[in-house]
Amino acid sequence: MSDAVTVQLRDAEALASHAPARAARIKELEAWRPLLIEYTRKKLELEDFHGVCDGAMDLRDLDSELDGLRY
Repeated sequence: MSDAVTVQLRDAEALASHAPARAARIKELEAWRPLLIEYTRKKLELEDFHGVCDGAMDLRDLDSELDGLRY
């Protein structure tokens, strides 16, 4: 077996071993997303623009992590 094939197999095994943790993290982030959206809406209603900014930045970070996990 060539070295390249060995590396590909090792990488595939590593990804498979992380699959349960990855799926759990995706589920956790998906559960947090609507809560952050609601938080941001409430802060906007209260005209707490610092809170709106915090919520928006947290959503941006969450979406970025989700994109990476789903890739």
